[in-house]
Amino acid sequence: MFNFATICESVKRHWIVIAIVTVLALAAGVVSSLNSDDPDEAPTKHVAEASLYLTGYGYDQKDSGEYNYSFSEGYMVTDSRRLVVSSEVAGAVRAKYGKDVTITVPTWMNDEKKSEYSTRFLYIDVAANDEETALAACEMTVELARQAIERTLPVESVTLAEPVAIKTGSADRAANWGIDALPGEESTPIVAASGISMKKLVIFGFIGAFLSIFGFAAFDILTRRVRSEGDVERLLDLPVLATASSNEDMARLAKSIRVLMGRSELSSLVVAGASAADGAKNVERALVGADEVSVTGLVDLSGDVDAASRVLGADSVLLVIAENASSSKQLECALKQLRIAGVPVLGVVFVPKKARKASRAH
Repeated sequence: MFNFATICESVKRHWIVIAIVTVLALAAGVVSSLNSDDPDEAPTKHVAEASLYLTGYGYDQKDSGEYNYSFSEGYMVTDSRRLVVSSEVAGAVRAKYGKDVTITVPTWMNDEKKSEYSTRFLYIDVAANDEETALAACEMTVELARQAIERTLPVESVTLAEPVAIKTGSADRAANWGIDALPGEESTPIVAASGISMKKLVIFGFIGAFLSIFGFAAFDILTRRVRSEGDVERLLDLPVLATASSNEDMARLAKSIRVLMGRSELSSLVVAGASAADGAKNVERALVGADEVSVTGLVDLSGDVDAASRVLGADSVLLVIAENASSSKQLECALKQLRIAGVPVLGVVFVPKKARKASRAH
């Protein structure tokens, strides 16, 4: 049955595969996010664009004399771009229109040479979820940028070169107005570069972990293989008296059995295995050699048709279960034979896989 102990045992046993499945599910979530065609998932934006034209940049001529215009022109545009995305400009616009508004200063791409150009034109892009907000936020950005540039930088003039308009085409570079903004053209939102959706990552990760954990838990229950001491107590509802890993374990087991039999005034013991693969013979041999208890027989509960009758030859049973040895059908048959016999079961000796291999080698 499904319970917390079953799930914990399955996670402990299959944690490497569960971790791999979860990582693969997260990777699938990343791929799904980056390749999403769902309009509800894709980050679509209406982008408004305008451009300013800057002239006359220089430093204090008393200190530097004549300024090198070609040298300073790059500073002029770079400093202006920095002011556009400053808290004074972009911060004020986002404070008014919301954090969903983004403000960028793209460069112009020369389509013939496939290279970016930095000119005296300062492009301003404002993206928003709707067209009206994009236009209004862009108007405010242009005005605040113009004021900040004139107040902060040594420019002669800042003029509006291209008015605010909804942009089409690429969101990563400045628009080619003669192509991208034809008069009367219906504006469409621009699909921004796809990002990783945390929502999808959580969903994919949860599904991967959930399916792998409960899949392995269901597999362990349906196959009903005994793979640990916890499985013995959970599946058979019997206590584990000892783990048969060494001779010392067998010596301690013999003393425990003697105490249990003496407490319940039992005189004889039969050693039973759920199947021939459980190694009950090795346990029976060790107990007989210890000369601590009276072992009257050895029974294969699932392979002997007279198993129940043979168990009745003693007044107590010691069940031997080896790791991953008996099938679910064999375990059910063994429990059925014990119920028919009605002889008290003292407990279970669990035989790990390593101990089974060692006994076979000898």
